Amino acid sequence: MPKRGMNIYKRKDGRWEGRYIKSNKRYGYVYARTYCEVKQKIIREINSIIDCEENESLLFSDAAEMWINSIKCNLKESSVSKYESILNKHIYPMFADREITDITNAEIEIFLNSLLSDGKHKLAPTTVLTILTVFKSIFRYTSKIKGVLLSDLNGINIKTVPKRVNVLEVGEQLKLNNYLYENISLSNIAILLCMYTGIRIGEVCALKWRCIHLEEQYISIESTVQRVKQNNGKHKTKLSVTAPKSQASVRKIPIPDNMLDILSKIRKSGEVYLISGKENKIPEPRVLQNHFKNVLRKCGIEDINFHILRHTFATRCVEVGVDIKSLSEILGHSSVNITLNRYVHPSMEIKQKNINLLSELMTVK
Repeated sequence: MPKRGMNIYKRKDGRWEGRYIKSNKRYGYVYARTYCEVKQKIIREINSIIDCEENESLLFSDAAEMWINSIKCNLKESSVSKYESILNKHIYPMFADREITDITNAEIEIFLNSLLSDGKHKLAPTTVLTILTVFKSIFRYTSKIKGVLLSDLNGINIKTVPKRVNVLEVGEQLKLNNYLYENISLSNIAILLCMYTGIRIGEVCALKWRCIHLEEQYISIESTVQRVKQNNGKHKTKLSVTAPKSQASVRKIPIPDNMLDILSKIRKSGEVYLISGKENKIPEPRVLQNHFKNVLRKCGIEDINFHILRHTFATRCVEVGVDIKSLSEILGHSSVNITLNRYVHPSMEIKQKNINLLSELMTVK
């Protein structure tokens, strides 16, 4: 069977065989020991054909296709799917049939600004920033492999304003905590675990008992579960267990004492998933999210996103004096600045307390 996306097959002798269309509309063939090697050979052959064709223009869509194929072997499937979606949904309608050498900085800047201001359909600045990143990557890659002079697009800037994330008030958190303790189930234990460790919803769904070390009192985060878009025409998405968000997200998290008692009572082993209680049933993040919403309704708490549990955990840690370096490592951030800027939002009470400390220091006694 071919790997999805290109005409690449694994032969009976263990080698991989790739097929591509030559300029004379006949097929060419390449061989290698791995799928990625064959893919790279196909890309080189296709690029060589394009180089040899006289007066052949390079369309933006062709350049983008070469770029996306060149990065597929080095990125997670979810990241590739994200870039393909950006190209198909946002960029191709405007630039697919344009010669890449004719596309100017001014055009791209006007296009990106229109995405920011298009009424009901306007995109968030962070999304537009990702679109700009895709443009830059395609231009850099094309300039490198084709030897054509293209702009680096560095003069285009997208202003992003960090969103202030919401957290559960202490009273709301206590109400949620009490409900979960009074209605213990695997899904409710997962919610408690996220509230007391700050792990992401995909990470708790991927959590297996072999990663829960009760004696040593820590959890190993080694993978995450997410839905990935597909382009094979059969299913729009598929559930996928992949590596965590980044290398820093591969981490060990201490298990708090209250969670240690709960986990010890339901202990299983090996490849059994914590939430499903089975080896062959991957927990679905959307199902856990919907369950969480039902729990919120029963607690009389306003509808919020599951990720707020992570924000709340970080904020409570700061409020009780956890040092930022430790918190950053627990959350799986690559730098302390990410923790400070994204997740830590001191309350007015904490700010007042800190100001009063200064006041007490300067008071004449």
